[in-house]
Amino acid sequence: MSCPKLRLTTVKLLLATIAFLAIPTTVFAQTRSLEEGPIIRRQLLFRSDRVEIEPGLAHSLNDPYRRTLFLNAGFNYHLTNAFSLGLTVGWGALNYNSNILDNIEASADPQVSRSLGFAEKTLLGNFHLAYVPFFGKWNFLEVGTVNWDFHVLAGVGAALLSSETPDLEGFRFGPAFGAGLRFFFDGDMALSVNVVDHMFSSADVQRGGVRAEEEFSHTVLFSLGVSFFVTGDLRVSR
Repeated sequence: MSCPKLRLTTVKLLLATIAFLAIPTTVFAQTRSLEEGPIIRRQLLFRSDRVEIEPGLAHSLNDPYRRTLFLNAGFNYHLTNAFSLGLTVGWGALNYNSNILDNIEASADPQVSRSLGFAEKTLLGNFHLAYVPFFGKWNFLEVGTVNWDFHVLAGVGAALLSSETPDLEGFRFGPAFGAGLRFFFDGDMALSVNVVDHMFSSADVQRGGVRAEEEFSHTVLFSLGVSFFVTGDLRVSR
């Protein structure tokens, strides 16, 4: 092989080697840049470092004998745009019979009905940590844009039970888990929808002075409220 051809072959091999080594470096640099930089530019920070006050209504969905309509009040401090600490308390403004209890009272002997006592929820609340894994916006009928978020929460729940029968009364404590949505009207107001399960041991009924055994139960609460972000301004990320 002549020298010019050898030199040309050597140059081609050298260029090919440089290209081969440069490709992984370039890919790594691009990946590193994407991982280190924010995923979404100019993101609206609806929650970050803000206080949220949420009045609303809540309703128990699965109480076996006495259902409750609550007047709710929520307080949330958003540590970041994703994480928050919150306290929610509901006062049982209205208690009424479930279909099961109506059927019992309609079919049972009046004397038996008078011997029955049932527990009602006077207060129900929870202290929780919440996380927003998903958020986005919808174009509503090409008229406007609605920003939304989906959040999950976990914490400690408490219930104050009241009854004509003292054995059924008292405080109960247990875990609470839930999830919900916010639909933002603007930077300072949102419609909030939540479903939270409060779990604790209790006895719901007593007959003739004999209380039923306590069982671990679920009180699932559906709530609808309006959120007011009362501190800080809506900010935009870089």
